[in-house]
Amino acid sequence: FTVRKRSGAGALDSAYVRAPVDGWDASHPAAKALIGTGPWAWAGISPMAFLANGVLVSPWGEGSYVGVAGSEDTVRVTFVGAKHTVVYEGCHKFRSVRESDGAKVDGWVQLGQSARHCQM
Repeated sequence: FTVRKRSGAGALDSAYVRAPVDGWDASHPAAKALIGTGPWAWAGISPMAFLANGVLVSPWGEGSYVGVAGSEDTVRVTFVGAKHTVVYEGCHKFRSVRESDGAKVDGWVQLGQSARHCQM
């Protein structure tokens, strides 16, 4: 049998490409740290994903995230009509504060084992 290599060149169907959300800056340090990582859990509920162009996918529906200007580690996350200030703490973890009532939630990547480079 013969294995044929393919070039891998191609493009996503336009139905799967989303325009950037308002305020999206792909160069923001926190956005760069979160994009494409995960799956994440929000207060233990998963999966949650930080996708390209500021698109957030959660168990509660689609949302958005954008870097907070003047900050290296903070993004504003919006889903289910609620806005959250999320601080990425490195080591696959974040802390969130809901803007409407100050409720605090932790989030973390769903890893199959402890991350070796993290100190917990």
